[in-house]
Amino acid sequence: MFLIVIALLYALWWGGFTFYAGFVVPQGMKILGDHFKMGLITQSVTNYLNATGVSALFVSLLFMVFFNRQAGNIFRIIGWDWFVLALLQALLFYVHHLLSSSIQLISSDVQLEHRFYNTHRIYLLASTVMWLIIPFHAYRVKEVGDS
Repeated sequence: MFLIVIALLYALWWGGFTFYAGFVVPQGMKILGDHFKMGLITQSVTNYLNATGVSALFVSLLFMVFFNRQAGNIFRIIGWDWFVLALLQALLFYVHHLLSSSIQLISSDVQLEHRFYNTHRIYLLASTVMWLIIPFHAYRVKEVGDS
């Protein structure tokens, strides 16, 4: 049952990210025609994606620590992939905060600070690396459950 919960969390996290980036953002841009309006929607949605990521990482950490039959230190049991995902997830929270604070609504006008686009690139890069690592990590967690 625990493994099913982990699988669902990772499917929701990875699948949600994939669906949002691949379908929602392009359609939103087509309908709204405005990067800023789409960005405000994305700003809100990423809170849910990040919360799902934290949940998946927490549950998989518990699973690997309590059900891993290998002896060794905690890094070996959990693996580099979990640590990288956790660090990147923390980076996403930090960068999300920076991005949100660089948006200023002033008398119905929007001003983006000059650092916004470069900071946004960091967010996109970290998200992409996570997207690449998640399937590997989910498979490794499954292997722990099968052992």
